[in-house]
Amino acid sequence: FAGPTQAANCSIVTCDNGGTCNNYTASPPCLCPLPYIAPYCSAAADYCFTLQPDKGITALPVCQNGGTCTLTYTDLYFTCSCPDGYTDVRCNATVTTTAPVSTTTDPGLTGGEIAAIVVCITIAATAIVIVILIFCKVIPVTESCTLCVDSCRSSCNCQCECECRRSEVNPEPETEKV
Repeated sequence: FAGPTQAANCSIVTCDNGGTCNNYTASPPCLCPLPYIAPYCSAAADYCFTLQPDKGITALPVCQNGGTCTLTYTDLYFTCSCPDGYTDVRCNATVTTTAPVSTTTDPGLTGGEIAAIVVCITIAATAIVIVILIFCKVIPVTESCTLCVDSCRSSCNCQCECECRRSEVNPEPETEKV
């Protein structure tokens, strides 16, 4: 059988990169897997400069907005390195920046901080008790009394009355405002 429709002689055709001999039509001699191209699948197509309408690439350059194209051996068969401000497979989308979301949480007070607060409160409470004791102390017995029996000392009432006794001779108590 002679003519343009004669299939390749697969006994003498060598296809590279996983290509198979085309025994169906006369041309090309090899059926090549992507990204390799006929005739013998020894070279890859330059998909950085190839339109691929089935993949939505209908205009060149493949990488938009100054992106740099690099060939790959997986589907889309290229990758784009995008300049600052651009993203997406073909660098055709602008990057939008948003303020970072704070994810820190308040860990609360540490043991040292709690101890410092307790010490401060204890010192303040002690100082208050001392001030109260100083101001609420019953005025000492005056010269007119030899013995003062204070029935109010525990109540911290600064206006307590003392029962004064002058001596054993006069056991009658006198009341004196202290």
